[in-house]
Amino acid sequence: MSDWRDIWKEAIRVNSSVARSGDVSEYDRLYKKYGDDGMIHYTAAASYELLGKQTEAMAEYEKAKDCFPAPHWKDVAAKNAERLKKRRSPEQFFEQDDFNELLWYGFQKMYEFVNLDPFNRYIALSALARGSSEWSLSLVDFRTVMELTIKQYYPEIIETTCQKDSLLATLKELQKQTDIPKHIIDTLHAIRKAGNIAAHDARIVEAEKIANAKNFIKAMAYFNNLEPNKYIV
Repeated sequence: MSDWRDIWKEAIRVNSSVARSGDVSEYDRLYKKYGDDGMIHYTAAASYELLGKQTEAMAEYEKAKDCFPAPHWKDVAAKNAERLKKRRSPEQFFEQDDFNELLWYGFQKMYEFVNLDPFNRYIALSALARGSSEWSLSLVDFRTVMELTIKQYYPEIIETTCQKDSLLATLKELQKQTDIPKHIIDTLHAIRKAGNIAAHDARIVEAEKIANAKNFIKAMAYFNNLEPNKYIV
């Protein structure tokens, strides 16, 4: 029996591929392999939505709700089915100044960021999904995802700073050698600092939850819009 995490990782990889091919039948292989799984239906729903097929997406969110065993997952699938019934985007539906709503907003946006590496998206989605209960671990994961993404987009800069083994040094070089806007560089520094703090003293991170979550979503949106097909699916 396959672990649900493995199913999710494979579904996200298919989600990235479907965004390029437009062929949602790629999910059929997953259904044949794993059966009627909630995570596959949810990811297929996100693919349909990205392709502008709202009716099909709504039906897949409903199927995901029925298949998910855990209330946590049933709830988010139901929320997105309701969102589509109301013809609202994630920005219009989720209250971004409410921490838990912001997490689900970020979760949904991560399914739109199909130009990012699928494994990095999986880590990001996992971090957002458990943010309400394990926020300090989520912050550490945000920092990790950011660092991995930088390595994929700017390997030449990583090579010049690897001896220092410092994300701080890498971000300073990014500021010097690239045209990344300063407000994005500042956002990356904020993610780095929050991850470092969370790794050493989780109590400190509570006060800036919303700001830290928004920083991560903002950074991933920036990288997603940089250059499609930067990695190989």
